[in-house]
Amino acid sequence: MSQPQLLDTHLHLLEPERFSYDWAKDFPVFSGKTFAVESYAGLAGGEVGGALFMEADVAPSQMVSEAQRYLALAEDPASILEGVIAACRPEAPGFLAHVEKIAHPKLKGFRRVLHTQPDALSQDRLFRENLDSLGREGYPFDLCVLAWQLPLAAELASACEGTVFVLDHCGASGIGSDPESFENWKSEMGKLARLQNVVCKISGIIAYFGDQPSIDSLRPFVEVCAELFGPDRIVWGSDYPVCNLGADVATWIRFIHELFGNESSESRRRFFSENAARVYNL
Repeated sequence: MSQPQLLDTHLHLLEPERFSYDWAKDFPVFSGKTFAVESYAGLAGGEVGGALFMEADVAPSQMVSEAQRYLALAEDPASILEGVIAACRPEAPGFLAHVEKIAHPKLKGFRRVLHTQPDALSQDRLFRENLDSLGREGYPFDLCVLAWQLPLAAELASACEGTVFVLDHCGASGIGSDPESFENWKSEMGKLARLQNVVCKISGIIAYFGDQPSIDSLRPFVEVCAELFGPDRIVWGSDYPVCNLGADVATWIRFIHELFGNESSESRRRFFSENAARVYNL
């Protein structure tokens, strides 16, 4: 059975000669190393037809220059990059000016990593007002939270009904291996799935199971997400190069093909690319 090409909604590119990544200092596999779009395209082996650059949590002073760097690369019709999900600080009074400064046809969404911040941040009035403004401008917002923060994510999405939220990494970051943790995660994911403005991104989870993840370890998470969110509200992301903490991107792609191998060709097209094109206005 032939497989449609994937549209990668979560591609990090690291250029330490240009930008500062404080978080990478804790990971020798990333620290000081360049991960370029050309290298990724080769590793993906022709399985990925397009990709969205996902902001890489640079220093706040570099957010604009990071976005502009990859927006320029996305302008090249020969590049695999089709757009940019830029960093932002919705809690800041200057948020709207930031959005305007980097406005570009290839700007497709925004993200503010929340799992490193106090829980109260997403409950801040200005934060929510600014996310409301993103929805009015047609931009989705990627939610990056830990599993135990899923109730906060649901509160935020409920408060900003006009904005589309994309839940990164199956909302499973930080989940334990015990059955109780899995069932708690599943229950909270069910609450999020009932919110029609939330989309689930199946990405990143290959890095949660040590350096030899198996398809059987990933299967329960993927199946729950597919069942809860349905065929129209799931998208795929590599989370390259963070996926390398578990396995390389070629292995992740192979696992995804196997996990969705029994789905109809229509369902696979939706998950592999069509949903992402709709959600991110490609």
